[in-house]
Amino acid sequence: MEKDKRLFGAGALFILGNISLVIALALSAEFFWLGTPKTTTPLRLILGVLVGGAFCIIGFRLASQTYLGSLQAVLHACAGAGVLFLGIIFQVNLHLAHRVFPPIWLLTVMELPLLWLLITRRKLRPRRLQKTSLR
Repeated sequence: MEKDKRLFGAGALFILGNISLVIALALSAEFFWLGTPKTTTPLRLILGVLVGGAFCIIGFRLASQTYLGSLQAVLHACAGAGVLFLGIIFQVNLHLAHRVFPPIWLLTVMELPLLWLLITRRKLRPRRLQKTSLR
């Protein structure tokens, strides 16, 4: 019972860290592109990235009992932030008469983790069943 509570708490910490890291990174990219959003300040964005990254790594560590792969969890959050930033670009350009696009360096930085995951993802292959002889 105690192990289940610990695992649930670690999973909740990991999910909270992942979501806050995704939102903070996407809003940081919007900050570099359009200026300060009306809802936040640059200090809040920096704190969101730091706290979200720390929660993500600590939650992964507590759930898996190892640090191996914890940076991959942050990479997945960065890829999610890239997808969210693409949504922000689409939403900003939806009702404008002229299109406004972010600088190419910002678009590259935000979409590189997503491209990295798409390129390096291994195809899942079904395991071969070992033939057992029935006597």
